[in-house]
Amino acid sequence: MLLLAKDGVYLPIAPRAIKQGLLASGNRADVLINCPAGDFNFNSTRPKFPKDSEFDGEENEDGAIEAVLLHIRSVDRGAAPQCDLPVFEVNRPCCA
Repeated sequence: MLLLAKDGVYLPIAPRAIKQGLLASGNRADVLINCPAGDFNFNSTRPKFPKDSEFDGEENEDGAIEAVLLHIRSVDRGAAPQCDLPVFEVNRPCCA
C-alpha cells in the first residue's frame, strides 16, 4: 500500500510505503493498492496506548469501531502487470 496524500494534500515526496495508518473521524487518505488475486480486509482497530497514559483505561468510551471497514476481492484477469509508480516530488509555491 502506498500513501499519496492526506486530507487531499499530496505528501511532499510520494509515494510512501505503509502497512497501516491512523485516521481520526473525518480524516482522508489517498492510497494506491497493488495486490495479488485474493480477498483482503481493511480493519478498524482501537489504537494501543501505553499503560498509565491519559488515554488508557476502561472508563474511556472513545466510540472506536473495531470491524471490517472495507473488503476487496482481487481477481487475476491475465493482464500484464502495470509498471511501478515512480517517486515524485510536489512543487509547492514559495512562501515569502
